[in-house]
Amino acid sequence: MGNVYKARDRELDELVAMKVLLPELAGNAGALERFRREVKLARRVTHPNVARVFDLGEHGSERILTMELVDGDSLGGVLHRERLGLSRIVEIARAICAGVGAAHSAGVLHRDLKPDNVLVGKDGRVLVTDFGIARAVAEGGGTVGFVGTPLYMAPEQVHEKSPLDQRTDIYSFGAMFYEMLVGEPAWHAESVWGLAAARLMNPPPDPRAKRPDLPTGLAELVIHCMAREPADRPASMSEVDRSLAAVALPSTQSLTPIEPPDALTANPKLVTTGNDKRVAVLPFANLGSADQAYVADGLTEDLIDALSIARGLRVRSRGTVMSLKGQTLDARSIGRELDVNVVVEGSVRKSAGGYRVTARLVSVVDGFQLWARRFDVPEAEILAQNDVIAHAIAEALTADLETPMRGPSDARAIELYLRARQAYHESFSVSSEAPLQLYDQVLLATPDDPRALAGRAMAGAHQAFWNPALRKIAYDSAHRAISLAPTLPDAHVSLGVVKVLDLDLLGAVAPLKT
Repeated sequence: MGNVYKARDRELDELVAMKVLLPELAGNAGALERFRREVKLARRVTHPNVARVFDLGEHGSERILTMELVDGDSLGGVLHRERLGLSRIVEIARAICAGVGAAHSAGVLHRDLKPDNVLVGKDGRVLVTDFGIARAVAEGGGTVGFVGTPLYMAPEQVHEKSPLDQRTDIYSFGAMFYEMLVGEPAWHAESVWGLAAARLMNPPPDPRAKRPDLPTGLAELVIHCMAREPADRPASMSEVDRSLAAVALPSTQSLTPIEPPDALTANPKLVTTGNDKRVAVLPFANLGSADQAYVADGLTEDLIDALSIARGLRVRSRGTVMSLKGQTLDARSIGRELDVNVVVEGSVRKSAGGYRVTARLVSVVDGFQLWARRFDVPEAEILAQNDVIAHAIAEALTADLETPMRGPSDARAIELYLRARQAYHESFSVSSEAPLQLYDQVLLATPDDPRALAGRAMAGAHQAFWNPALRKIAYDSAHRAISLAPTLPDAHVSLGVVKVLDLDLLGAVAPLKT
């Protein structure tokens, strides 16, 4: 609805947070009413755990709301940045209970409790804020209406027919408390309506399914607060607070042990599935001119291929990570989105006679950079140096990486090879023989290069959909690549694809399983 600034109130002679309503909403009666309501209802709640609202004013055509300035971050920002110990989680939760309980005592429902509406000061204070969609409780009942944030809304908010009361806020508190304990939201769906339907159709999730070490009292409180029926929830925030106070916390209160930045290379203790560590190689950033982007993309793909054959690693595919190209994302959010333990970041810059390549290994637990190295690489050694990077990363992750096929070593052949791979991905769903032509040029310089043969086979297999004559080229290239490099995955995959195109589905099984 607007922007928030730090400002000095000359009348009060103190710094305040100043909300300025967006100009396009200044003439919107509903937006103005929400602005006024935030002041009116927040002023009814006086409590150390509720952010104070001072005044509503105007400056020309602008509508302005001033409130207490909190030097800190939202709880959402804190959870995004770090994992909290159980004692701090309970401390924050009890402060929220106190603030929301004070609002309820003043006859105010918040209706939009979520981590972004809780402020955590650098001094440790916890304050509930943003009463923009709050409502005064009507006599003899509550309010009705679809309002709130889908991830934290109570079922009765979704249903739009049941009256809302303080148990609605208790449900939202439970959803927020679940996220504080587990590190991810209670509900997952691809759409707002999917999120809304999830809580109507499913019982509340047990946080012990994600974190078995939780004290029983905390897990049962989450389930109690998130009960579908309001009557099955705690009756008040005071009751919730008493339940929190009664839980005996274990002596080890860290949600996830955080290693120091250099701990990965010395003693890796990553959370894994089975015995494998999960890795995402993010698209390397091109720090040179736009026409050099193919180098960064080629190195990214090459590194994914190299790490994917390491024993003990599970590496996200090129198709999964390339959707993140050009985005600036925090390693922790990427870890949650892609379900990985570590991410590999890097950059490439063209220099005189070669490239400067930087690679970094970042933990998704705490965002610490665990390993980094810079390489000044001659053009003719760019693929060989990428193998060095892959081996260094695998060693840091205590994974066993066999020496992969290096590809061409001639500078011109390397450029053509990387351009061919880029052209292959760009023409994946269209008719274009450009990738084949580029691979042919690579093979003129290095006829026995198995990776170029495998690339030619893949390009031929996909273009055979439009030109069946290319199947023989793909078939012959795949067999030659396999004979030169029996462990090269692309060669076997390309042979399987050709057999699928020939409708030899049983024949495709063997190379695809190799």
